[in-house]
Order: sequence, then structure tokens, then C-alpha cells
Amino acid sequence: MSFNWQIEKLINISNPKQWANLPISKLLPSGHSVYGANGIIGFYSEYNHEKPVIAITCRGATCGNVLITEPKSYITSNAMVLDDVDESKYYLKFLLYALKKRGFKDIISGTAQPQITRTGLEKIQIPLPPLDEQIRIASVLTRAEKLIAKRKETIKSLNKVLKSTFLEMFGDAKGTSTLLGSVIEVQNGQVHPKDAPYSEMYHVGGANIEPETGELINLQLAKFENLISGKYLFTSEHILYSKIRPYLNKVAVPDFTGICSADIYPIKPITSLINKQFLRFLLMTRQFLAYADNNSDRANIPKINRKALALFSFSLPTISLQAEFAAIAEKVEAIKSKYTQSLTELENLYGSLSQRAFKGELDLSKVPLANQVYGE
Repeated sequence: MSFNWQIEKLINISNPKQWANLPISKLLPSGHSVYGANGIIGFYSEYNHEKPVIAITCRGATCGNVLITEPKSYITSNAMVLDDVDESKYYLKFLLYALKKRGFKDIISGTAQPQITRTGLEKIQIPLPPLDEQIRIASVLTRAEKLIAKRKETIKSLNKVLKSTFLEMFGDAKGTSTLLGSVIEVQNGQVHPKDAPYSEMYHVGGANIEPETGELINLQLAKFENLISGKYLFTSEHILYSKIRPYLNKVAVPDFTGICSADIYPIKPITSLINKQFLRFLLMTRQFLAYADNNSDRANIPKINRKALALFSFSLPTISLQAEFAAIAEKVEAIKSKYTQSLTELENLYGSLSQRAFKGELDLSKVPLANQVYGE
């Protein structure tokens, strides 16, 4: 860290505060943005913050997420707000990046319900270079973030192309009425994650499936996970379908052998009857999603069981028409793979820039001062 940067307690440069909650029943279709635990959750006729502020998710699974709010927003008690920041000394976007870099893992308390309290925030210290240097660092990191966001949007667009192509080719329901159970095999027989060779394999849970793209993220070897109960073995021949909320209806196509949570069905297509790519997108259609929602048992944690999965009825087109779609899908997936690799490189670059920035190792002399406009 740059030796001439002062270190300040977060509590000394801001006033962390939770504001009054707002019942969901009072949310409106338009008005001032309302922030809950995970960003904007709706709108309201009033606001409790005229200017943008930093809000830290302070309850639930996303505890520790941090963002800058829109002007004239209502921020509920699910976020801790950093009020009274002196913006003549501290640039909000720099504070945002400093807090993202530092993280909150060491101050999150609670087990059943993770939370961040004002007392916990009193332990947070952050480096504070001169204001112009704060602005330059924020400018560099913002540019990197924008490139990352563009790559992610491109990948999402490619997924939308495939979904629309699937609907164009098969949305008219032409084909033979078929039960899903007759064209797939669902993996049976659980393995223990601590046994070799399973302990050396990657473990996939519902949280590891990115909902928009189906990418597998933040994977760890089974031996590094706190795994006790049995898991299913899967291979690259399977499709992984998450069968239980909050991860219900997530779909992934692995390219490796691993083990997955018992809350995921490893589904293997009978390839003489159904193409893997066709099956993958079938599991993402509104028809199937509605069926899964309507046929989930358990009131508290809805879950679709094997019998209900097998009884899903759909129109099965000819294998040749499915192969046509698969050929299109593979071309799009090849393009997506390049963008995904580019995204990984950009995320690594961002990580490197952040590390160097907060060690005072970036040459910022040629970086123009950013206009102090939020979201720039």
C-alpha cells in the first residue's frame, strides 16, 4: 500500500445507518427507486435519500454486496447506508471500490441469518489517498467494469439468440407427443464426496450454476467443500438440472466429470431419440418451467421429483430437425466461448488493476480526472 496514504475507520468518515423498512404491499409500479437487500425492488412515492449513497446489503445470503444508489431513492432496513460522507474529501466511487476490495467476510455475524451490524462496521478501515488520486483510481476501475459488463451483455445476447431460434424451429409444437421419461436417463446411486476419486473432482451445487448463461462458476474440489451427504456422479454426457428452490430450473451442460449436489438431477439424453442441445433448451422453455413450478412438492422448499419430471409431456421433433438446431447451437456456443474467455481475461485484468491500485503501484499521472458523475 502507498506509504503516504492515510488509513481511516469507516465509522469516522461516514455514519452507517439502517433506515425504516417499507412493506412490499406499499411498493408502486413507478416513482422513486426502492432498494432492498439486492438492489432495486420496486418504487415508492417518497424517498429518504436525495443524493446517491453507498448501500451495503446487511441481511441474508447476499450480505456484503455494496453499491451506489440512484438519486432520490428510498433505502430499506435490509441495507446499511453510509450517510454523511464528506464528498469534498472522499469520492463515493473510490469508497465503493475500496469496500469491494476489502470485503466484509470477517464482520458478518449470524448463522441462520447472516447480517452486518453497525458494530461490525466499526472494525472496517480503508486507505484514503488524496481526492484527485481517489478519482483517478475510480476512473480506471470503472472503465474496466464497463468492459466486463459489455462482455456479459454480449454473452447474454447470444443465449437469447439460441432461445429464440429454438422457439422459431419448435414453437409450433410439431412432432410426436412424448413423455420426457422415455427419452432420458436420470443418474441413480449416490457416491460419497470424501471417497477417492470423488474427492478430487469438482463439486457442483445450485449456487454454482449461473442462471442467465448456464455457466458453472466458483467451483471447488469436493475435498475443499464441507460435504457430508451423498452426491451424484455426472459426466460430460449429462445435463445438470437444479430441481429445488431457490435454484429450481437452472440448467448447465458440463464438459467434465464431477459430482453434484443431491438437489441436482444429472440427466442423460438417449441420443438416438433426443439431441442433447435440444434437451437443454427444452428444459428452459416456458412450457417446462411452468410445469416444474406447478408440479413441485414440498410447501417450504418446492422441489420437482423424478416421477413428475418423467411425466412431462412435449412434442418431440424428428432427430434430423433436432440435429439442425444442434449445429446452429454449436456454432453460437463456439462464439460464446471466445467471449467467455475474453470475459475471464477482463475479470483477471480488473483484479490485477484493483490489487495494484490499492497498493499505490498504478501510474495515475496520465489518467484524466473523471467528472464526478455517478455511473460514469
